[in-house]
Amino acid sequence: MIVFKTGDLITFRYSKIGVHDTTPVVAVIAPLFNNLVHGINVKYLLPGTERRILLAILDAEFRKNPQVQLELNRFQYLKQILETDDIENALKIPQALYVRYIKPIMQSDSYRTYHPMYMSGIRILTNKQIVLTAMRRI
Repeated sequence: MIVFKTGDLITFRYSKIGVHDTTPVVAVIAPLFNNLVHGINVKYLLPGTERRILLAILDAEFRKNPQVQLELNRFQYLKQILETDDIENALKIPQALYVRYIKPIMQSDSYRTYHPMYMSGIRILTNKQIVLTAMRRI
C-alpha cells in the first residue's frame, strides 16, 4: 500500500537484484504511475543548487523563500513555469516533468522508477531542507 504522495521525500530498502543503491532517498514525482513509483534519487544530485532547485519544484513553501527566489532567477523558464503552476499538468506524466523541467538544469541523471514489491521499510522524511543539504552524493 502506497502511503506517500507527490512531493514527499522518502527513503526505503530496495531489494531488487542488480540495483546499485539499495537505500535510496527519493523525491516522489508519482507515487504510482504504470505500477511504478517515479522519483528523483536525491543521492545522485550535486549538493547545493541541484538539490535546492528540486526542493523548489516540489515544495511551494520552500519556493517562497527570498534566497531561493534569487537562485530561481537564474532559471527564468523554470521560474515562469513554477509561478504559473503549469507544473500540475506536467505531474500527470512523470517522465515529462523530469525531461521538461528538471533535467535541463541538472548535471546528473537522477530520474528513477521503483517496483513497489521490492520496496520495504518506507519512511517519509519530514524535514526536506535538512535532508537535502546534509546528504552526501553517491
